[in-house]
Amino acid sequence: VVSAARADVVFDNAVKEMTAVASLLPGRSDSDFLAQFRYMGTSMAEDQEVASYIANHTEKSDRILVWLPLPNIYIMAGRRPTGKHAYLLPLIYGPEGSRTKARQELMADLQLLRPRYVVLPSAPGGYREWGTLRFSIDPSPELMQSIGENYVREAEISGRAIYRLRADSFG
Repeated sequence: VVSAARADVVFDNAVKEMTAVASLLPGRSDSDFLAQFRYMGTSMAEDQEVASYIANHTEKSDRILVWLPLPNIYIMAGRRPTGKHAYLLPLIYGPEGSRTKARQELMADLQLLRPRYVVLPSAPGGYREWGTLRFSIDPSPELMQSIGENYVREAEISGRAIYRLRADSFG
């Protein structure tokens, strides 16, 4: 089991490593270059658009939640995830007990850490395939309820809805 504090250390190390690698790549900020790289049906250029929006609308200390199998958005934006679940898979795939526990942890982290922005698929009904696995990426009902109560939809970029924390949230 990984604690949220340990997850922060792992994230910080990943950012350092990715920054070092990116500095070696020619044209690393060029959207045509990034568009070559696809993961889970999206391109790195699309992820960079979302990450740039987040980076331009947050402080370094702000946390975000990305409900997509795209942890690179955290690294590209230079923002820490809400708690230890930076990767979506434990929340949507696996034994029911494990998924339930991961979702409970996420909801507790959401309440405690109040991410400044949440990124979701723009429309429900999304599926992803990973090898022989096929799974829904729809957010859980409890997450959608919390977002509806505490966030306002601010933008849509590359098929992702971006929600901003309301000033009167988590009352």
